[in-house]
Amino acid sequence: MKKHLIALLLCVSAGLAARPQWSAQESQSWWDETEWVIGLTLDLPQGNALPADFADGLQMCRDLGGNAVQLRVDCTTPASARLKLALAAVDACGLKAVVATAGTLDPVPLCAAFAQDKRILAWNLLPEPEKALEGVQEVIPVITGIFEAVRAKHVRQPLCAALDIPYPYSDRPFGRMDIFSAISLQGDIVAFRCKGPVKELENAVRRLSVFRRPLLCVDFLDREGESTLDRCLPLLKKEKVGVFCPLTALWPDGKTPCSVTEPEVLRRQAMKKGEAGKKPSFRETGWGISAPDPARVKQWSAAQARAWWAKQEWPVGCMMTPCGTRNQYDVWQAETFDPASLTREFNLCKNLGFNLVRLYLHEDMWLQDAAGFKARIDEVLSIAAERGIRVTFTFCTNGGSSRPFPDGKQPAGAGWVQSPKDDIFFDESRWPQFKAYMQDILRTYGHDERILYWLLWNEPENLRSAQRRRDVMKIMAQMYEWAWEVRPDQPLSSSPWFPFNPDGSLRSRYDVEAFAHVYSDICVFHCYRPPLQLEKFIKTLSQMRRPMVCEEYMSRELGSYFDFYLPVLKREKIAAINWGLVHSLSPGEKPEAIWTHGIFYNDAKTPYIPAEVDFIRSICADKSTAGQGALYPLE
Repeated sequence: MKKHLIALLLCVSAGLAARPQWSAQESQSWWDETEWVIGLTLDLPQGNALPADFADGLQMCRDLGGNAVQLRVDCTTPASARLKLALAAVDACGLKAVVATAGTLDPVPLCAAFAQDKRILAWNLLPEPEKALEGVQEVIPVITGIFEAVRAKHVRQPLCAALDIPYPYSDRPFGRMDIFSAISLQGDIVAFRCKGPVKELENAVRRLSVFRRPLLCVDFLDREGESTLDRCLPLLKKEKVGVFCPLTALWPDGKTPCSVTEPEVLRRQAMKKGEAGKKPSFRETGWGISAPDPARVKQWSAAQARAWWAKQEWPVGCMMTPCGTRNQYDVWQAETFDPASLTREFNLCKNLGFNLVRLYLHEDMWLQDAAGFKARIDEVLSIAAERGIRVTFTFCTNGGSSRPFPDGKQPAGAGWVQSPKDDIFFDESRWPQFKAYMQDILRTYGHDERILYWLLWNEPENLRSAQRRRDVMKIMAQMYEWAWEVRPDQPLSSSPWFPFNPDGSLRSRYDVEAFAHVYSDICVFHCYRPPLQLEKFIKTLSQMRRPMVCEEYMSRELGSYFDFYLPVLKREKIAAINWGLVHSLSPGEKPEAIWTHGIFYNDAKTPYIPAEVDFIRSICADKSTAGQGALYPLE
């Protein structure tokens, strides 16, 4: 049944001209003209008539100063007649309605019937997305199809679906990233539920503000989690976040309040709606990011990515910063480019059984000498290919110096260099230069079988500068568009940092995580944590149904070792790239503490731990068994 419904939705979205998603500016203008939304969530019951307790709930909302209700409509049976009755009752109480279409993946008929109804404030197309999408393997095209099919009916009201914001004591600390990713970039407004402590709610508002769209909190009350009306409502009002509280959470039996003080707390906040949003802390903390025009999106489908992956030998290798180099400049600029050192280290990789090496690029090398830079890239690819090794290149990274060097030359002792640097990152007039650089590299090598995949942005959420954290999604969105214009044969991706703390709580920025994952062809991630954390990554990201790359791992002091990681990654056929090959220490030198990274001393032949090298060789010897016994198969 679901397969037929999915096909129908996709056909509808493909065959009709849908009204476009609102831009962030359009949605914010609408919100500025709309009174702060506060009210209760009511279930619209089955039957041909409205029961008395439904009318009582509407009146209760009005008496408390509410101006809207969220109507949860059970769409497992025809709901048009019931909704018509309910809207009349809502209007009679002087309220507006957000209609939540529950129990269906096909809200189109109901939305079409009320497409121009001014009594409806907005549509919540998936109030419980994880429940509605249970059993659906590839949820991103389904969610996109739902929004497009509804927009094809030219529904005037803004559309959203409810994001489920995780919090530390949840048994699902990362939630369904595939669902979160698709929903976060499809709505005209952003609806969410967050039932953690008020600090978690504040965190959610801060992070979701990056989309620069109105926020609607459809559920937050959790007294055990210290998420209470007196703590949360002032925050939501200050930021002008629309808020709905379930009627049953305040009055479990419909008559007696759970707390005698809570109704008064709600009334006190609701009676002064004009104060909402006067001094927000987070409204200006992000750029408006809209889903790109579907006609321009040339992302691989999940099935296409899996078909590509099935043809690949298990990729296993390392990040290479050749010994004696400090950054991307040392690796690539003509004065320090060292084919002999590169050859020596590629030989090491071959000896270990590696078939993949990761290298970073930098725009300054292209701006200084594009032809020379590309000639050196070609030489590296040839050295690698002669040894049966493929390469993955990374364009952007947030680590190291962010300031331009005089004349593009690095000073003595300079370390890692951010890309793009501040002189391009913050100056949109220079973005065409960066676009020209990136597209030239992709055009030149976009059909080169010596390259496995491209990484557009390394750890996009891992920025020390608050301003860069705020602005990263704007340029990253452009980078995907630029890459799609030339659409290389190899997959495109970006690699979020680790999202779990050691206790399993969420650490990463799920706004950036969602954006990075929803448009990537494959799922690339970094994990330097113990093995159980790696298993969490795999379980979570397998929901995207796309091939995975663990692009950075191996931090010995944190329990990230080869003998822990490689068996798991091979079992799941997940590409494995550890950070580091040759360490700067000479044989005989004793490190002050255990090495975090690195396999060999700087003579490029003496192992730091001989047994470790033996293990790597043994597990890499037969790559044909990768994927056997997978616990999280993608098919």
